Amino acid sequence: MKLLKTIVHATVAAAVMSALAGGPVLADDMTLDALKAKVQGKSITMAFGSTPNLLEVQSVMIAGILKDKFGVNATYQPLPADVSAAAVVSGSADIGEVSLGRIAGLKQGGADVQIFASNDYVNDFVILGKAPIKTMADLKGKVYGDSSSAGISQVLRDACYSGSGINVDDAQHVELGSSGATAQALSTPKLDAGLVHADAAATLQAKFPNTYNVLCYVYEKTSVANDVWYANKSWIDANPDLALAVSVSSMLAARQVYADKAGWLKVANSFVKDLLPGVAEQTYDLYKTIGLWDVNGALDMPDCKKNVDLLVSLDALPESIECSSFVTDSFQSQARKMLGMATK
Repeated sequence: MKLLKTIVHATVAAAVMSALAGGPVLADDMTLDALKAKVQGKSITMAFGSTPNLLEVQSVMIAGILKDKFGVNATYQPLPADVSAAAVVSGSADIGEVSLGRIAGLKQGGADVQIFASNDYVNDFVILGKAPIKTMADLKGKVYGDSSSAGISQVLRDACYSGSGINVDDAQHVELGSSGATAQALSTPKLDAGLVHADAAATLQAKFPNTYNVLCYVYEKTSVANDVWYANKSWIDANPDLALAVSVSSMLAARQVYADKAGWLKVANSFVKDLLPGVAEQTYDLYKTIGLWDVNGALDMPDCKKNVDLLVSLDALPESIECSSFVTDSFQSQARKMLGMATK
């Protein structure tokens, strides 16, 4: 899988390829070529935070870069978020990617976990309603579903209800346990509307034309963080070079997908089986519009604090937690030095 064809700007592409070939040595004596020498032949197991969907194409591309450009034996398994988290905490997977809020909750629960890189950092969820429902206000008295009453679903749901003139209590709220279960229920008479990922929305719209309307794009309502890469701190302390390689690969993948839509679509159609015509392209276009992938990494301590404060205010976290206790941006900072800054 050839993932590194171009970077958005030729100057950045030249810098990356030069570094891979043995470019200028940084102040700390680490180049991409030196990093490759440190990690080549090592293994890493990756647990994605959801079952195969288009949101995880970025993660698949990161695993591909680790293999193709750094010689790392990277294997992955897409799992539901709670199962993925359990796999990392127990040590059965080296690293995982789930929402920042979930990691904060794990840390508060006693797990010694640490975020070290960002993946897709903008939420792609939408609230989808069945025609003739067109607005959030139209949900009064209707049956609305999402994964749960706590955590990220609550944050996104409440943001979409805000300013609509109604709240979730004005609708009939059903908890489905996962966004996948919500999408499935939305394809039946069980729900009138639900909170689903963008690719699930595109699939339902393709399968049942003129049946569903997007009532809310959550990225327009809240900046709450989405998926990040994390591991047990003991693993990071023992494998700093692999953690750095993941951070570098994440940035390279983000830069690649903006420049190579066809490449993203190829990976998407291989990873997610039985996609309906147009679903992958429609989803990619939305991802690009909302800026799903951050080309320079998205870990930011003030942004993390804002997200933690929001989760606490909504009782999605029982109490506040210092971001420095479970987030480090040192690997992201080093990756930026190696690659140089880029634009989308």
